[in-house]
Amino acid sequence: MKKWKKYMIDNYIKNLKLCCLDKQHDYNYIKLFDFTEEELKLINSEVKLESILETDKPLLYLLESGRIDFVVYILHSNYLKFDINETDQDKTLFISFVGYYLSQPPEDFKENYLDFEDRILLLFRRGYAIKNEDKDFIIAQKHISDPRHLKHLLFASYALKLNNLKLIYALRNHMDLITCLACLKNDINIGNYKTLDLLIKATIRWSDYQNEIIDYIKKTRKTQYDYLAKKLTEERRSISEKITDPNLRVVLKRLFI
Repeated sequence: MKKWKKYMIDNYIKNLKLCCLDKQHDYNYIKLFDFTEEELKLINSEVKLESILETDKPLLYLLESGRIDFVVYILHSNYLKFDINETDQDKTLFISFVGYYLSQPPEDFKENYLDFEDRILLLFRRGYAIKNEDKDFIIAQKHISDPRHLKHLLFASYALKLNNLKLIYALRNHMDLITCLACLKNDINIGNYKTLDLLIKATIRWSDYQNEIIDYIKKTRKTQYDYLAKKLTEERRSISEKITDPNLRVVLKRLFI
């Protein structure tokens, strides 16, 4: 191994350990580098999260300590070995992520919502397996009424229902449509979708979304939304535009039919 590469790896290990312990470190040395397999073996032989943090549940420990950004770094990294399915009594990584965002002030909604979606998706990308505790936790949040936090719950609960990485990607990529349909299905306000006018505005660029909502209103006979169907009919650019994404079609079938 070249001397400069050994120096970089040694500094990576040193600063990563300091970061784990929430001590002063040089961030430049813990960026996501392009290590070889041989170098990764060396790093993992020196960096064991359980030993450094003195716990057999290092990711949950870090989340409980408010270190969510560092946990996200670990999950993005291919360098460190970890157990994505850590559990501690009734706590899981899914519950800890969702709970963290539900504890944030509602006024921060716009700033952290996309982070929330991406981080829940990241759990499933790394092989997360749904647990009964996750479902029980979501059910227990029925007391939450703030429409901004309800959108966090909507995404989390639908991710659990879909339990498929490709479908969760489709969920994330089409949340405007899915949130609109969820509002209509349950007669509730979620996120920024508080009025019919905002529902129309959210779909203004997508005739396929608008056609899907019109069809949903007609098929479910939700006559209280006839006004919305009429306005969407006036706004849509094309009657012929249909949803062609097969994964999104499966998502809509599972959630709304």
